[in-house]
Amino acid sequence: MKINFTKKQYRDLIKLAYLGNWYANAIRVGNKQEPNIKRYHGMEQYIFSYTDKFDSSDLVEWMEEYSEYFPTRKLEDDPEIVRIMEEFDEENFWDSLHSKLYARDFLRQYPPAIIRKMSFRERITKEEPYSQKWYDELEKNGLNRFEIKE
Repeated sequence: MKINFTKKQYRDLIKLAYLGNWYANAIRVGNKQEPNIKRYHGMEQYIFSYTDKFDSSDLVEWMEEYSEYFPTRKLEDDPEIVRIMEEFDEENFWDSLHSKLYARDFLRQYPPAIIRKMSFRERITKEEPYSQKWYDELEKNGLNRFEIKE
């Protein structure tokens, strides 16, 4: 199979590959317990390997000492890439905080053995007040009321 790309499409593909591999592997760099997901890194490398054919060396460069392609500063600092990452991180922070807080409170009320006996519908129904409480709190006050008790 052969796929044809315009230069613009290829440059978009570079950005997509960079974003995809970043979110798949950025937390794994140097982590011996959780090594790189090699297939995503490999796919990024494969896509990057066509950079010369599409006149895109301003976005990707070959580094002989590592025998790998790397994003250039221009790609890493691309305003669209930065905006996407910032938006994702911001939304993910609030979603994760909300989920962890309401799950904590739910588990304080219902031990795991009880939760395992609940039907899916029952669990969702019983979780809802905890979820709504934290949603309302975070929406209204953000982090302003979070304090460490000593």
